[in-house]
Amino acid sequence: MDILTESKMRSFAEKNGFSGKQSDQFEWYVASIYTERYIGGNIKLLDDIVIGGGDDQGVDVVAIVINGEVITDPSDVDSVTYDREDNDVRVIYIQAKTSEKYDTKLIAKFLHGIEVCTKAAAKRTSLPKGSTLSQSVAILEEVIDRIDRFRTSRIPVDIYYVTTAKHPGTDALQESQVSTAVERIRDLDVYNDDLALRLHGKNELSAKEKERKGPQNVEFNFSRKSSIPDAEGIEQAYIGIVEASELIKVLFDGESIRPGIFDDNVRLYQGDNNQVNQRIYATLDSPRREMFPFLNNGLTIVARKLTNVADKFSISGYQVVNGGQTSHQLVRWYRNLSEIQRSGLDLSSIWIPIKVIATSSTDIVSEVTIATNLQTSIASTDIQASTQDAKNVQQYFEQSGQDGLRYARQSGESVESSGFTRLRVVSTPDLNRAVASCIFGDSSRAIGSPNELTTEDSYVWDGVPVALYFVSAWIVYRVESYFRRRDTLGNQALKAAKYHVAMLVAAQTFPDLVQVYGDRNQRRVLQVVEQQASNGKWKEGIDQSVENAVHLVRNHFTIVINEGRSLRKDDVRARKVQTDLLDAIM
Repeated sequence: MDILTESKMRSFAEKNGFSGKQSDQFEWYVASIYTERYIGGNIKLLDDIVIGGGDDQGVDVVAIVINGEVITDPSDVDSVTYDREDNDVRVIYIQAKTSEKYDTKLIAKFLHGIEVCTKAAAKRTSLPKGSTLSQSVAILEEVIDRIDRFRTSRIPVDIYYVTTAKHPGTDALQESQVSTAVERIRDLDVYNDDLALRLHGKNELSAKEKERKGPQNVEFNFSRKSSIPDAEGIEQAYIGIVEASELIKVLFDGESIRPGIFDDNVRLYQGDNNQVNQRIYATLDSPRREMFPFLNNGLTIVARKLTNVADKFSISGYQVVNGGQTSHQLVRWYRNLSEIQRSGLDLSSIWIPIKVIATSSTDIVSEVTIATNLQTSIASTDIQASTQDAKNVQQYFEQSGQDGLRYARQSGESVESSGFTRLRVVSTPDLNRAVASCIFGDSSRAIGSPNELTTEDSYVWDGVPVALYFVSAWIVYRVESYFRRRDTLGNQALKAAKYHVAMLVAAQTFPDLVQVYGDRNQRRVLQVVEQQASNGKWKEGIDQSVENAVHLVRNHFTIVINEGRSLRKDDVRARKVQTDLLDAIM
C-alpha cells in the first residue's frame, strides 16, 4: 500500500475509533468512502454492511439502500415501502484488498460471491450454512418479493473491486474468468442492464474520496445578485437570480449530474413521474419559460469555499441543500435538447432563483439544510434533547475524558472538532434505547418499538440519575465493540439481539436493577445503583459480562443459529424473548 493511502486510512481509523489489522481497517475505510452518501455521519452503520471475514464468499461489503436509507433488517423493507409504489433501491457490493495488483482469481471469487448471494435471494439456490451473507440475502429477498413497489423492474447495482494498485485494471477485466463471471450475474436478470464491474486502484479510490468534498473550482457568472450581511459562521452569502446556462455549469459536468452535490439534501430525487417535477419540466419546456422565477423557489447552495471577482464566481466543496428536484429537472431538460435546439435557444431568458452561502462550519450546513426544507419536521427526539436533563447528561459525558463517550445532544451536532472518535458518540435515539434496555430491562421495546421511547413523557427522561445514562451507553458501546471484533465472527449472527445482550450485562453488573425491571417506580433502587456506578469499578468486568451475555443469547437462539442464518428483528423483538432471557440469569 502506498504511503498516502495508508496515511489516510490510519487517519480515518484513529478519528473514528476503528482498530484491528491493516486489512480490516482498509475494509472500513473503503466502505465509508463508497457508502458515504447513504450512511452520512452514522458511522456505526458500517457494523451492518461490512461483513468481510469468515465465510463471506469473497464479499466484504453489502449495502442495500432503499429511498436513501441503508436497510439492516429484512422486516424494514416492508415498513419503508408499503405506502408508496415509486420507491428507489440500490445494491452496493465491494471487495477491498490492500494489494497493489488486481488478482483475477480473487476478483472471480468476489463475483461468484455476488452470484451466490443473488441466487439465494431469488430462491434459486441455498446459501452455505453460517455464511456472513445471510442477513444481506434475507434483505435482498424481501426486495425481490416486493419489486412491484419500486420504480424499476430490475435492481440498480454497483460492484467495486478496490485495491491500492497504481494502474487501471483494464487487463483484468478482459480475463475470461472475470468477464464470464460478470455475464453469469447479468444473466440472472435481477439487476439493471448497466451492471458493470468497476476495478478501482489508488487513483480511483482517491477520486472517490474527493467526491465527498464536492466539486472543486466550478466557475459561473452571477450578475443579478445582492450580498447578505455577514453572520457568525457565515463567510459570504448572496441571493439573486442566475441564468439557466450558468447554473447548468454548477449542476452538470458534461456527462451527468456532478457527483455528491446532493448528499446533504434531506430528500432524494423523487423521479421524473413525480407531479411536481412534471410541472417543473413542463414550465422549462414551454414558451412561457420566462415565468420560471415566479413559479419556482429555486436553489440554496452551501459552499466550503467561494471566491469572486465582480460577477465571476468560483465555488468548491459545495452542496445543493435545497432545490434538488428543480436541479434534476433543469439538467434533464437541458440534456433532452438537441444541439440545434441548444444553439437556437436563448438560455439567458430563463432565470432561476438562487442563494449561495459560504461556510466551513458543519453545524451551519446542517442548520441551513433543515431550515430551507420546510417539509422537515422537528423530531420528537429533538424535543427530548432540549430539556435540562439532556443538557445535564451531555455535561456528564464530557467529564468522561478522551477514553469515555460523548453525547451529541442536538441533531446534526458535530464533535469532530474535539478530535473525539465517532464510534464513541451517542445520539438521543441511541441513548433512549440504551437506557430502556439497561436501566429498565425493556430491551424488546428498544428493538421493536423504539419510537415509543421518544415521547416527551417517556420514562427514559423521567428522573433517571445522570450517571446511569453513561452506564447504559457504555455497556452498549462495549457490546458493539465485541461484535465488531473479527475474532468473534461466529457471534456476529447475534447482532440483532444487541439490546438484549446489553440488558443482561447491566443485570449482571448491577443485580439491584432487576427490581426496577419488575417495577419502574422503584426510583430508590436507581439511587442505590447510581452510588454503585459512581466509583467506576463496575467497568472492570464489563467485557467478561458481555461474553457471558452473548453465551446466554446464543443458547436461547440455538435453533435459529443452527439454521445457519443471522438473527433478525422478528426473531428478537417479542417481549417473551426479553422475559426468558432474564429468567435465565435469575
